[in-house]
Amino acid sequence: LLANRTDCEYDSQLNFDALLLGGYYCHQCLPEQDLTCDVGGICANVQWLGYTCDNEYFVTINAGETSPSPSIEIQFANGTSVDPSTILLQRGVTYRFTVLENEENLGLCTSMSESSSSMQTLCAAKGPLLLSSNDIDNASSISSEIVLFVEGNEGLNVTIAVEEKEDDSDDKASLSIGAIIGIVIGSVMCLLIAVVFVRKKMQMSEAEKTVDSSQPVVHAGVSTDLNEQACEEVADVSTSSSDP
Repeated sequence: LLANRTDCEYDSQLNFDALLLGGYYCHQCLPEQDLTCDVGGICANVQWLGYTCDNEYFVTINAGETSPSPSIEIQFANGTSVDPSTILLQRGVTYRFTVLENEENLGLCTSMSESSSSMQTLCAAKGPLLLSSNDIDNASSISSEIVLFVEGNEGLNVTIAVEEKEDDSDDKASLSIGAIIGIVIGSVMCLLIAVVFVRKKMQMSEAEKTVDSSQPVVHAGVSTDLNEQACEEVADVSTSSSDP
């Protein structure tokens, strides 16, 4: 089966035409798979129909006069209904909520903070409402959820959970501990190097002293034998001079 083919090498018998003709538009052997879905999404092939993305949802707003009970219905891209309470938005992923046409031409909106004092409302009608990773971070900066509501009727809404944000304080604490450990290890290494250097200097000094003490000491002056010989010669001269 083409779905299970993993021989994606350039010299493989499998080629792109075979995949496309086989109805595969999302396959691990096709190039640029990261461009098939919005940022962070993963595609799944639907043979002969195309593909779906796990970060894409379709939204139906039932709020017209003929609707018995106003509601917001969310579906996966394959048409399967999903409970909003089971959705968990991942940080770093862009999500697409495509709003389908409805009787009142109502849009789907969400509010997020642009700064600590201002709020921004994003809406989409008969089209996609894109929530980028930055939008999700801004919208969930205070709480860990995002509220999607019907345009002009904030009471008709659904709440979607957002992945908890990593605590930067833990990273800073671990970084501080790592820095302290690095400083301690560096100090110990420097101390050991200094001790080894001093010991080598001491050993060299002791070796030089040993060499100096082993050499014989030569004293300047005339030896005793030479003195005695000089005295004998003087005595001989004196004796010869006293003879008549």
